Amino acid sequence: MMASELVVIDKETGGRGGGDAAGMCREEALDVTSLLNEKDEFSNFKLLATIKEIAPTKQCDDDACLGVSEFAKKYFPSGEVYLNEENIFWKALGSRKFTSQRPASYNPIKIYKGIKEIGRRQTEKGVTQNLKGEGIVQGGLVIFGPSGNIEYVYQEKTGYQIPRDEIVAVLDRIVGAGS
Repeated sequence: MMASELVVIDKETGGRGGGDAAGMCREEALDVTSLLNEKDEFSNFKLLATIKEIAPTKQCDDDACLGVSEFAKKYFPSGEVYLNEENIFWKALGSRKFTSQRPASYNPIKIYKGIKEIGRRQTEKGVTQNLKGEGIVQGGLVIFGPSGNIEYVYQEKTGYQIPRDEIVAVLDRIVGAGS
C-alpha cells in the first residue's frame, strides 16, 4: 500500500491533516473502542478507521454537516481516522452496500420492530445518526496480528452489533501468542 492512498483526518476539523486501517460505522466504532478498554492486555492494539469522503461533498459543504470530526472525536476517540480515497479496505471487505444485504425478514412488523430495537440500543449508547454522506456503504473490521497478517475479518451487517465474543477470542489468542 502506498502512503498516498491513506490521508490522515484531523479530528478537530474533519479534513485532511498514511497507515493501515479498517472501516466501521458509529455504533461499531464505539463498541470496538469500549471492547479494547475492557482488558489491560488489549491496550497495545492500535485502532485505525478509514472513511470514504470528507467535505465538501454533494450533500455537505463543510464538516459540521458531514460529521467526520464528530465521528472521530465521539465514537472513535482512541483511534486514528484516515481518508481512503482508493477505497482499498472497502474493496477488500467486498465492496458491499446496504442495498445488497438480504433483509432478515420481509414481514413489515418484524422490520418495524427491528428498526425500533436498533434505535433503542443506539439511544442507550448515546449514538446519534448522521444520514449525510454515502450511508449505504457497508464496512467491517479487520484485525491484524503482530506480524501484519490478517487474523480476523468481520463484514458489517447493518442493524446487528459486532460479534464481541468472537473479537475478544481473537484478541485473546493474539495476546496469548505474544506472551
